[in-house]
Amino acid sequence: MQRPTAFFLKSTMCRTSNGDRNTSDPRPHRHFLVTRVCMTLLALTLIVQPLQAKVISRYAYVVDPGAGQILEYSINPTTGALAAIKACPSTPDPHAPSAAVVDRNGGFLYVVNTAANNVWVYAINPANGCLITSPAPGVYATGGTRPVAIDISAHDGFIAVADNGSGQLDAYLINNGILTPIAGSPFTACANPSAIAIDTLQSYLYITSNSSPGAICGFTFGLNKGWLSSATNYPTTGSFPTQLAIDPVGQFLYVVNSGADTVESYLIGTNGALTVNNTIATGSDPRSVAVNPFGQGVYVANNVGNSISSFQIELPPVYGALAGNGAAVATAGADGPTWLTVDGTGKFLYATDSSGFVSGYSINASTGALKPIKGSPWKTPGTGTSPAGIAIQP
Repeated sequence: MQRPTAFFLKSTMCRTSNGDRNTSDPRPHRHFLVTRVCMTLLALTLIVQPLQAKVISRYAYVVDPGAGQILEYSINPTTGALAAIKACPSTPDPHAPSAAVVDRNGGFLYVVNTAANNVWVYAINPANGCLITSPAPGVYATGGTRPVAIDISAHDGFIAVADNGSGQLDAYLINNGILTPIAGSPFTACANPSAIAIDTLQSYLYITSNSSPGAICGFTFGLNKGWLSSATNYPTTGSFPTQLAIDPVGQFLYVVNSGADTVESYLIGTNGALTVNNTIATGSDPRSVAVNPFGQGVYVANNVGNSISSFQIELPPVYGALAGNGAAVATAGADGPTWLTVDGTGKFLYATDSSGFVSGYSINASTGALKPIKGSPWKTPGTGTSPAGIAIQP
């Protein structure tokens, strides 16, 4: 069986740092990466390894801005199949939910409401996955306008929200689901933010600028001090970047460019600086990218291409560059996939499409190949017509 990226790097790169260095290696960031990987091992031990032991049912939440709904599903832990939860009480829903994230403990769901400029917080009933409506949800205004993306730090210390309308970043400290704005929030970001990602060590934060030419704005931050740096802009090699994802040990950043039909690999260096590793072609109009937390797979949703492309993360000495991993898998949705996510076990990939379906795929542990889960795709229930994102309980 192919070893997961995180544990391969643990056994090779950390050993290299203990006196077996290749001093002729021209890569300027090599030894910084060794240090960074070793520091990340503790975070992976606390975050990733416990997920492998979970065999109980977990839950998934799909945001549907067209219907103004949050759709609740249970996940079969063996097959990965989704089933709509029918016993949940009526949920007060944000008017236009565009993105969501579940905290690492699986206790709360955070949803951005694009139309009303706020964040909704729901508690999750651990017995059945239903969103608790009393006293939740809490509703918190964003400092910027048109929030479209959200991410949460590795240890649930804070969440960050990207505001597309005002080109800003909101940051909130978290205390048992209660949000408190970090001093100085909202912070100036790049124009037309479209996605956001926080690295594993909680050191860096990145936002894509959905523009032409494209850009990524990067922040460094200190959670204990409650501050973020001014944004540093990094140009992308393609136009209109739509989403980004970070590998499980926080070394590499992957960005899809919908205007160029490419995915880029970046090396995360000292102080969060980005250096392009390589750029590789995707299908038509890539909209979303996801990284397998336990393997070396990167997946891209091609909206116009109606497919999901699969890539392999290259191991040393090429350090995170991408290589094609077989033919793209056709999706069942009529309008193409809009969002991808890999569940916390690394076994299943889920995709939403704007024609009202959610698709699921099992991931081959050795090759990273995708296989449709029996019963997939699942039509969204009720009035759900345009699912735009999915958040999965760890």
